[in-house]
Amino acid sequence: MSDNAPITGELREYATVSWDPWPAARDWLYQMCDAIDAIHVNLERENESLRRELDRDGWVELPKDTDGEYIRVGDMMERGKARGHVIALMLSEYPKKWGGALHWGVQLEGEQAPTALDCFFRHYHEPTVDDLLFSYGQACIRTSNEAETDAAKQTMLAKLREEYAVKLRLADDGKEQQ
Repeated sequence: MSDNAPITGELREYATVSWDPWPAARDWLYQMCDAIDAIHVNLERENESLRRELDRDGWVELPKDTDGEYIRVGDMMERGKARGHVIALMLSEYPKKWGGALHWGVQLEGEQAPTALDCFFRHYHEPTVDDLLFSYGQACIRTSNEAETDAAKQTMLAKLREEYAVKLRLADDGKEQQ
């Protein structure tokens, strides 16, 4: 949809096709579409005005993780194998890196300095049983492809079962089902 297209395009199309035999109802729907579009245009103008005002006053949007969620101090995040709470956010402008553009640095507890690429972070969520079962299946496939002999495959799969049995108990609030 272009910026000039009304947001009620589908509704207008529906009115044209479905309500053509009832001109009064169709015309009423068109009027409602006009009113909705006018409200939308006014809201977009207000939003743009607010964005310009915030830019002028030096406001900057918080960084976002790979899923588009805002990153805040105190959030539990992970980046690769690193995991921890965010203890600092730093807005930086490196002239020699990233084209000199502003970018966010995120520092997790236990790290010495912020990591400059916030897009590599993801909010950490405790794995569910479904997540673990999927992961276990993927690990079994990898193991089957990597093992050179049947004996090695059986040994590796037995280790995987033990490892994931522990994780599944933890995913179930640490209570083992009897």
